[in-house]
Order: sequence, then C-alpha cells, then structure tokens
Amino acid sequence: MGAQFSMFVREWLFIRTSILRSERNVRSFNAEAVCGARYVMTKLPPPCDLPISERAAIARFISYRYWWLVQLYMLLPTSWLIRLIQWSDKWKGGGAASIFARTKLVDKLIQDGVEAAATDKVPLQLVILGAGYDTRWHRFAGLRKQHAVKMFEVDQQAVQQDKLSLMKHRSVDPASYEDVRFVSCDFNTESLESVLLDAGFVRGQRSLFIWEGVTMYLTEEGVAATLAAVRSLSVDSTITFDYIDKALIDGAVDPFWSRVVEMMKRNKTPITYGIVKGEVNKMLKQHDFEVVHHWDHEDMRDHFLRDAEGRPFGDCSRFGAFVQARPIKR
Repeated sequence: MGAQFSMFVREWLFIRTSILRSERNVRSFNAEAVCGARYVMTKLPPPCDLPISERAAIARFISYRYWWLVQLYMLLPTSWLIRLIQWSDKWKGGGAASIFARTKLVDKLIQDGVEAAATDKVPLQLVILGAGYDTRWHRFAGLRKQHAVKMFEVDQQAVQQDKLSLMKHRSVDPASYEDVRFVSCDFNTESLESVLLDAGFVRGQRSLFIWEGVTMYLTEEGVAATLAAVRSLSVDSTITFDYIDKALIDGAVDPFWSRVVEMMKRNKTPITYGIVKGEVNKMLKQHDFEVVHHWDHEDMRDHFLRDAEGRPFGDCSRFGAFVQARPIKR
C-alpha cells in the first residue's frame, strides 16, 4: 500500500499541475465517466487492461472534482478494486463492464484493420467520429506511424478546442498527436463529407470509421446524414458504432433505467436515438449498408470480458449493442 500511495503522490504532482483550469462547462459527466473507467483499466489485469503508459494521456481529461474519486479506486489492491467494480455494476446495470468491453472491441478492430491494410499493401484512413476525450491517438501512435495510417478525429468545436488545450501539457508527448488531423463538425447540422474532404481525407481510399458512444445523442436525421457521408466518401470502408435499444427511450424498461434516462436529461446529454431490438439490419439496409459483425450484450461479454480461464468480468448493459457495417456495393 505504501508503494501505491507513493505512486499516487508522484502522479498527482506531475499530471495535475494545471487541473484547476480544466473545470469547463463543455465537459459532460458521461465523457468523464468513460475517462475514469479507462484510467482504472490501466490497473486491471486482462482482459480489461490498458497499458500503464496511457495514464498520463487519459488523466488530462479528468477534472479535479472526479480525479480524487478515481485515485481512491487506484489506491485499492487490485483484487479489491475488481470486487468493488463488479459489485457496483450489479446495481448500475453493467456500466463499467460495458465501457471495458467496448474499449477492447474497438481497439481490436483498429488493430485488425491496420494489419489487414498493411497485408493488402493499401493505404488506410482511420476516422474517429465524435471522438470526445478518446486517447487512441496516443495508444495507437506507434502502430499508426509504422503503417503510415492517416488519422482524423471529428467532434464539436467546443469539445475539440477543450481537448486540444488539455493535450498540450508536459505529461503528453506532442509526437503522439502531431500527425492527427482534428476536424470540427456538428453531426446534426453540418456536412461530415465536406469537413473531412477539406481536412485532407482522400475519397475512395480504404477507411475505418469508429463511431463510439455517439448515435444515442443524435437525431434520426443526424444518423442518416452521417451514414450517407461515409458511403459517399468511400465504398471501401467500414463503420463501427454502438446503439441502444429504442425501448430505453420509449420508457418500456425497469425503474432503474428510467431514472438513468432522466438523469442524463438533467445533465444536458439526453438520449434521443435508438434502434428497435432486432431491426439493425433493416435500418442499415435502408441506408445501403450491410452488417459485417454484430455484438449484443452477451457477445460483448463472451468475446471481450472473459479471462484465460473463461470467467467473465461481468455483464454488459442489456440495452446496448455494437455493429460493424459496410456500404453495399452496387
């Protein structure tokens, strides 16, 4: 415990020197919760692990008010930490497990996509839509540069400006993001196609679009416009996104999840879009896409949350799912 406390003090002094200036209204509770969960992942064993080298980058996006809570978690022995998360998830509907699983899923798809492009000897573009405070620009910097992957991050201007200002800190190596193209766009009102092309996106080139934790906050028109833009930009592409069961919006759920929906409204991040359970294929076909892979909450658990002995870390939220799709070639 003494060594863990010493590490906590060193990290706090080094990383948090300018944390007070990062208390900004633009930051949402949801975004910080994801950052906090991923910071904790740097202490967890497989399959829920992230590299310790990610801590400094992730820490830049956790505000002072939540930093202490995250560090209290980190002071716990690993076995206690795991039990606490598992216990908490039982009455929080699998929130932490869902973040862990989706992080590992997307990381694997990026790794596989980059390696496949390298094998096929074709250039690859990686586009993170609604990137928020995601730190894959740091986690995949080496792989990205090794294979000359062109990376874009797309998000609302206010969020992106806040992110860029926080990244410029001595705890983060500028070489990990200097080649990334940061593009501002409001998915509900602006043309994704136009802003990407203006930023140097090459139309028709193989592309990997990641759209994590975004669709549920958009309008139906915003989702349709984004899918249309992806199809227009490159038929040799895939888009991977998560979505929620429309029943969550309609209120056809248990009291706990009804309270969650109301809380998100109060936090000014209302859930506005969902897909009827079992109808994602139908929805995608309407936009000239076809399903490549689909993972429901049980698939997420079985593929990304089981350890070497086959034991699951926990259960993901039953209202969420992930899909990877590609444009139907005509």
